[in-house]
Amino acid sequence: MEVKEYVSEYEDSWLHCRVLAILHTAYFDDVVQAKPMYDNPSLELVVIENDVVIGQFDIQIENRAERIVYLKN
Repeated sequence: MEVKEYVSEYEDSWLHCRVLAILHTAYFDDVVQAKPMYDNPSLELVVIENDVVIGQFDIQIENRAERIVYLKN
């Protein structure tokens, strides 16, 4: 297992991993056909095993101070 920066060669595997990650959640219908690209500075990492994405971590830095993203229960 290895953590690497995302590169476009992993897109299909990234999409497959994402679908599996959200399949049985409230986000099951948030399906994308291409990995989102970010306008702001971001960190995009993948966990690779046997050349397959088995984990992913994308974070984007918001550049507007008034924007707060949170989970409301």
